[in-house]
Amino acid sequence: MLQEFKECIEYHGKVVDMCDDLEDLISIDGFFHLALFGMILCMLLFVLSVVHNLRLILMVFVFVSFNIYMIGITYYYANNLAT
Repeated sequence: MLQEFKECIEYHGKVVDMCDDLEDLISIDGFFHLALFGMILCMLLFVLSVVHNLRLILMVFVFVSFNIYMIGITYYYANNLAT
């Protein structure tokens, strides 16, 4: 019984270390995702103010929506993994 408990504690330590490594990896990647998304969003909003073609406006909205969805899903599951 005591040996199994020690093995569980060691396994828990490995899982915590793996989660910390994943959190570090995701946080660096996430920073660049959000920084680049902010830049892209600013550029696309500028394009929207200049362009008067409905097709291009819809393409911009689809692109922004897809990026918001991808970032949201990534952080939702990363948050569930970390907590």
